[in-house]
Amino acid sequence: MFKGALWKHPGDATTTSCGSDINGLKCDFGPLNSMDEILVLAAFTVPTPASISDTNCLPDNAPANSGFDHGSEASWVCINFQFAATSGFVVEKGKNRSRGDAYHWWDSVATDVTSDEGAGFPFCDSNISVCDSSNATLQVQNAGSATASDVQTTHLTAPPAAFNTAFGPSGLFGKSGLAVADNFFFLCPSGLPTCADHQANGQNGFVGQWSQVDANSEQDFGTAFIRIDLSLFGIKPQDVDGVMHVWQDALGVWQERPITELCPSADGPATGQTSECFWASGVGNVTTVSIWAHNNGNYRNF
Repeated sequence: MFKGALWKHPGDATTTSCGSDINGLKCDFGPLNSMDEILVLAAFTVPTPASISDTNCLPDNAPANSGFDHGSEASWVCINFQFAATSGFVVEKGKNRSRGDAYHWWDSVATDVTSDEGAGFPFCDSNISVCDSSNATLQVQNAGSATASDVQTTHLTAPPAAFNTAFGPSGLFGKSGLAVADNFFFLCPSGLPTCADHQANGQNGFVGQWSQVDANSEQDFGTAFIRIDLSLFGIKPQDVDGVMHVWQDALGVWQERPITELCPSADGPATGQTSECFWASGVGNVTTVSIWAHNNGNYRNF
């Protein structure tokens, strides 16, 4: 199900909303010259499972080389692009066609994820779709609670400013949306002494895995918090003294910030609080560490 689409010319400071008809999204680009380039951002709700009925994204009647077969992707969604002109001529596969004819391109979008990954795109155009800007839209996770077979899971809740940032000056073009991952190999980069100390110190060393969080590719949320919930199996709340946070700044230089301040309660920072904090609680064999931070990066408990 489509949630909206925006388009712009490269270099444009603003984006234009697309409309819709019974066939789906419909964008009116206006007059175009030869070699003009258009960037289109379209958002859809991915069906589950994504590719159960579409075994090949190229229909039998599709012209040769007219699109992309999904190939070896484990999961995918087929997309049918159709371009039509109301004046002038459309060139289809080297042959001039009468005005109004359509140019088709069949393609697919890979939706492969593992139990250690999760992603979403908080965008919806209220002009053509019913939008939900609640917390549910701003959350992504890779799995539910941790288990003996999946000992850590990651859940991200982005600030309200992350929703529909496509309507901002720069838009979501070039942004990654919301994403989380864990259970990957990562060593503390050089120049981060606190991280290196926890990595080498068994008594006060790391517990659990590294988790990676990305909320709109370092969009500046000001004093608003990004909330990260790490679910860990086989670890007690009293085993968690803090959270190591490392990230790369705008120049690509690694930075570190240990988060050792306990939040006032499980609800997070107090009203007006801007300092980062964490809260650990446990039920049975699972401990949940909730972190309120201001930017993306890699997180690990110690």
